[in-house]
Amino acid sequence: MSVQIPGEQVQRSEDESNSLGTIGKMDLEEGGPSTSVTPQPNENMARTWDDPTNVENPHNWPLWNKILHSAIPALYGFALTVGMSTYVAGLPGVMQQFNVSRNVALLPIVVYTLGFTLGPLIAAPISEIYGRLIIYRTNLPMLLVFNAIAAASDNFPVLIVFRFLAGFGGSGVLAVGAGMSVEESCCMPYLICIQALLPTYGTHRTLASLG
Repeated sequence: MSVQIPGEQVQRSEDESNSLGTIGKMDLEEGGPSTSVTPQPNENMARTWDDPTNVENPHNWPLWNKILHSAIPALYGFALTVGMSTYVAGLPGVMQQFNVSRNVALLPIVVYTLGFTLGPLIAAPISEIYGRLIIYRTNLPMLLVFNAIAAASDNFPVLIVFRFLAGFGGSGVLAVGAGMSVEESCCMPYLICIQALLPTYGTHRTLASLG
């Protein structure tokens, strides 16, 4: 049988209250629950992206970088469209090698044009899902490889098929180039005009070659 002394009970109560106060103080110092409102992640992301010091935002890029990234799709669009007129120079050789008429020999130009009008229908959704970089990395090799196979072909149907694939596989930049230039060069409309004029000039050269 134990006897509790009142003084011991008072001392024990004071020790317990001191220990609870110490624990509460430690919780506050260690970042325990608080009533302060933290900003939402989307708000932080928006403020960080629109920050003038954010170098990842294309609007904050230096002028030379904007010109460079606007010139790439412009030159690529020019190379794609002028690819029609390069075939015209070899038209007599195609007629002689495959023993076809001029109208039939012009068929690879028709399917090439059809290909680069259909290619952006596939490349645009892909760029929205996986980004535009994959379009730039895949379209140029496809354009070069398929055009090389078409040039080395000794069969007229093979020439037609690979000219179509060259136009179809290499035309994705036409879908993503304009949007990229708008994002990077919002205050420089003349760069967008240059990008639009170069493919137009390539088409003009094709029509001039056809007479």
